[in-house]
Amino acid sequence: MPSAKNKSTGNARFTTTRVDARRRVVMPATLPPDAVVSIQQLADDCWVVRRVRPSRNARMISVPVVEELPKDAKWEKTESAFVDAAAKGLTPIEE
Repeated sequence: MPSAKNKSTGNARFTTTRVDARRRVVMPATLPPDAVVSIQQLADDCWVVRRVRPSRNARMISVPVVEELPKDAKWEKTESAFVDAAAKGLTPIEE
């Protein structure tokens, strides 16, 4: 499906083309096959297609494996209070 017109304005390129019988539009050759895109409908006759690229701002951290937490009587008392408060609204399990 060849483009009818190509107009370049700065970094943006405006292309006009026709939609085929299966409602497909040919994207520029710079977009690789199977690329992920998002399509946003702005109005009944206006859509914006954007290429979705993975974020490059990922950071890796290493977290040590904790086999067992140290005993803390104060925390265990606090944790028991949380459990007791949460259990008040529950119906008992019938076995």
